[in-house]
Amino acid sequence: MKKKVACLLIAALVAMVNLKAQVIVLSESFENGIPAGWTQENVVGNQAWATETAPKDALAYPDGAVSGFGRAALRNTTGESKGYKTRLISPVMNLDTVFQPILRYYHAQAKWTADFDTLRVYYRVSESSNWVLLQEFVQPIQTWIKETVELPRVSKAYQVCFEGSENLGRGIVLDSVVVRSKPECTIPHDMTVTNMHKSEVTLNWLASFDAVNFHVIVAKTDNMFDLGETDIEAAKASGLIIKDTIVGGMEYSVKLTGLEGKTNYVAFVRSLCENENSDWGTFQFYMKAIESLPYHEDFDLPASSTIAQHQDWTYGTDLTITAPYINVNQSATVAKYFVRSGYALCFAGKTPPGQNANIAGKNFAYAATPMIDVDDISTCQVSFWGSLGNYGPYKTNARAILVGVMDDPDDITTFVTVDTVKMWRYATYENVIVDLSSYMGNGQYVAFVSQFDEPNQFYIDDLT
Repeated sequence: MKKKVACLLIAALVAMVNLKAQVIVLSESFENGIPAGWTQENVVGNQAWATETAPKDALAYPDGAVSGFGRAALRNTTGESKGYKTRLISPVMNLDTVFQPILRYYHAQAKWTADFDTLRVYYRVSESSNWVLLQEFVQPIQTWIKETVELPRVSKAYQVCFEGSENLGRGIVLDSVVVRSKPECTIPHDMTVTNMHKSEVTLNWLASFDAVNFHVIVAKTDNMFDLGETDIEAAKASGLIIKDTIVGGMEYSVKLTGLEGKTNYVAFVRSLCENENSDWGTFQFYMKAIESLPYHEDFDLPASSTIAQHQDWTYGTDLTITAPYINVNQSATVAKYFVRSGYALCFAGKTPPGQNANIAGKNFAYAATPMIDVDDISTCQVSFWGSLGNYGPYKTNARAILVGVMDDPDDITTFVTVDTVKMWRYATYENVIVDLSSYMGNGQYVAFVSQFDEPNQFYIDDLT
């Protein structure tokens, strides 16, 4: 009995592997004309789909081809609307044994002045059955876009067709048509960076289970660029590419080290599957500053119609608003009670600061400086000007700010309080000096935290 159960389990596992094997039923990029097996049907008029082949820079509306140098197109070049409608029909395909088949293709339909052509995509389960609408595109599409759609009602005699309708636009263009099993070798997506700390950060992404490995490249640059047209080795030699590595297909993150502060980076990640590789997923991120001593911050960011937060500082709150913030959108009249000069860091529960703008009791809001490049932060002191503002019933307010050090600015649980600064006077700024000598940890981020049982407002300016 045990032997029979084991055999059944093995058979089930083999079936699952076979079921999820990557099967490509159709792959066409129209490099050598309309291929054998493809047919056309003139619904209205007699205009046919044709192929356009030329070097990348010689093709227009849209530019180039997605794959190779060829593409299929349905165009009216007469200058007069003919109203024709023509179907480009795929060969017959057996999809009965294909795991969750999908259709993937690229297309465009650029407008000419205000006019544009339209595309409808159909399927049928046999040559004698009716066409069923799968997708339609009735707005202009100026550049190549990728479509991926699941194919319903699979059969042994399945077909798809692309029906173009002319309306004196720039034409309908089609390339890289693929019918295959799902999941495809998917492009990594939902990329983020976490655990930004010192010169390190963790790059994360999501992808499907079909990846055997992931290829990760990181470039130091302010601008996105096309990795496919880049000489990788030359980019490494020049310092543009600072990381090029492979990680396992069950890993969805990689730790990046040796990064520079105040620097923009672009991360590229692609799936490496058994029989193919995905396109590159891309993500831009900014590495926050690492500041040497003496460090000064006056919070005087450029004026704006909205509030601001310094990109090199780290902020956190359990409120549903942005807090704390820099009041760059406040008029001089309103702001004068809340800044010493220019703008200030506002621990307030709404904008503008002032009456009824308290951070509610029990809630927290914090701001952490950039990493301070010092061996032992306990040898430092922090000087700033603090204020309580000038509005509201303050009798029950905490009227204070916690000053301390964080080991990880993204994790408030690493905050260690060094001093609680409490103030009593309103409509004025007072100079505060906090000695960090009692701090015993290894953190390198000075932090200010509002977290009290009572409501609170507090304003900080000219920090050193």
